Amino acid sequence: MKLKLYLTTLFLGICAFSFAQEYTQTVKGTVVDGDTQTTIPGVTVIIVNSDPLVGAATDFEGNFEIKNVPIGRHSFRLSFIGYEDIFFHQVSVTSGKELVLNAKMYESVDEMEEVVILATLDKSEPLNTMTSISAHQLTVESTSRIAAGVNDPGRTIQSFAGVSSVDDENNEIVVRGNSPRGMLWRMEGVEIPNPNHFNNGEGGSGGGVSALSTTVLDNSDFLTGAFPAEYGNALSSVFDLKLRTGNNDEREYAFQAGVMGIQVGLEGPFKKNGKASYLVNYRFATTSLLNNMGFSIGDTDIFPEWQDLSYNINLPTKKAGRFNIWGLNGISSAADIAIADSSLWEYRSDAYQFSEKHNLGIVGLTHNYLFKNNSSYITTTLAHSASSTKTVEDSLDYSYVSRLIDEHNYVYNSNTISAYFNHKFSARHIMRIGAILTNQSFDLDVLDLNYDSGVREEQIDKTGESNRHQGYLQWKWRMSNTFDLNSGVHFIKLGINDDYSIEPRIGARWYVRNNQVINAGFVLHSKAEPTSIYLAEQTLANGNVIQPNKSLKMTKALHSVIGYNILKKILDLRLNCTTNIYTKCLLNQMIPRSFCLL
Repeated sequence: MKLKLYLTTLFLGICAFSFAQEYTQTVKGTVVDGDTQTTIPGVTVIIVNSDPLVGAATDFEGNFEIKNVPIGRHSFRLSFIGYEDIFFHQVSVTSGKELVLNAKMYESVDEMEEVVILATLDKSEPLNTMTSISAHQLTVESTSRIAAGVNDPGRTIQSFAGVSSVDDENNEIVVRGNSPRGMLWRMEGVEIPNPNHFNNGEGGSGGGVSALSTTVLDNSDFLTGAFPAEYGNALSSVFDLKLRTGNNDEREYAFQAGVMGIQVGLEGPFKKNGKASYLVNYRFATTSLLNNMGFSIGDTDIFPEWQDLSYNINLPTKKAGRFNIWGLNGISSAADIAIADSSLWEYRSDAYQFSEKHNLGIVGLTHNYLFKNNSSYITTTLAHSASSTKTVEDSLDYSYVSRLIDEHNYVYNSNTISAYFNHKFSARHIMRIGAILTNQSFDLDVLDLNYDSGVREEQIDKTGESNRHQGYLQWKWRMSNTFDLNSGVHFIKLGINDDYSIEPRIGARWYVRNNQVINAGFVLHSKAEPTSIYLAEQTLANGNVIQPNKSLKMTKALHSVIGYNILKKILDLRLNCTTNIYTKCLLNQMIPRSFCLL
């Protein structure tokens, strides 16, 4: 009895201590000028409504650190003389990981007045200040808070107005009724292939499961129309993904297990008191484990399997700028396996089997260099990407020996070099000029069974490549603290047929009040087709082989958008008229049409 009383007292004491203990975390970050990327020392960072007041100031390198912040949701205010205040509203502080708040502040045009820009969860303020309309900031936190987001950025943005998907089993992105092929994926400023497992091939925008881990992603921009000049080769939307850098003070390790899979994350400095850091994340599908244990669902005995690895290595130097090595790799496969028991075959198709395998690889090197005048910087990125899809269909005979019916192999490669120069003349005028060179190649191999002869025949065996040249100029004119004008021009040329397009871009934004914004955009966009479509071959009756799509022009779209935002909420009233001009493809890849959406 005494022993039970002692244990009970001890247990209650431990519980009381646990509940009385207040968990805290460190909040830190870096503050830079959003136009020049220079660090800003002396910025005041406070926790709103804290009593007594809790905060910190940035050091000479623009870094700040607030220790012992209670876990929960807090709002932060960043202030500095001559700059517009920045607010981070209701940010979650957790016990398992330090919170990093990297902020961009913008110089006030009129120092007698103050404009408050709220970085709230409604994504009303994009990261790219050259955008005027139809741009949303996607926060990492929102991927877990929005219903059906399931930590998938592709599914999360479907909560935005005008954005939908083909079906619930695919996160393919449809914006205002346009084709999913009109979307542009970007990572660290360069075009990348579709970053999804079980993706739907070259030019598609979705797949079954995202290969993007939210533990590696930083806040990113999603644009649904009227893109500024730096975005080219897109018609309907742009997903501009950013990667965060690893913790350069403390090493952190994370392990998560759930229904979708297992995730392991590592980040930290390479050495103590060093500035260089690493960030690595690996995910492995739980379905693979179930498959290896012999579980099955329905009439199949294999599950979809996938795994991916993403990373960002941050290497700052004292004089040569900052280097980042980043990448994303993914493998996914699935199969429908026939039951090796002919007594259970009701139809001949019951003996058929199908398998698919997808590979994705992206690696990039980014260099940022800030000039000594602290008003200019240049960013250069080299990137290589490769994606492949292999599908195999076969069938079992009554001896349960498989016979190959068809085999399709599609391989696409891309090499890109991108560079842009950004210069801030004053608080009113910012210029950005850039150039992009992309080389794309493909290797297609298709074998199909000829049922008459019983022999597998080569249907397609084709390789090819082409170059695409792009250049752009952007100019931001802040006429006042409440009105800015973004103008520019984008140039794109296809090396395969010398087709080119000069695309004017203009957008404006007017802050009627702190909580009301009127914005507008008028732009022209163009998009090239995959190289394999331009080089597709057709055999005529006389045996001659021609390439009917070689002179195919780029698809064009004219976006006219007027928007009214109020209270920084999801309420976003827009009048949007879009006209898409499609060029007819002789292989029936597209059909001419035009439409207007209100």
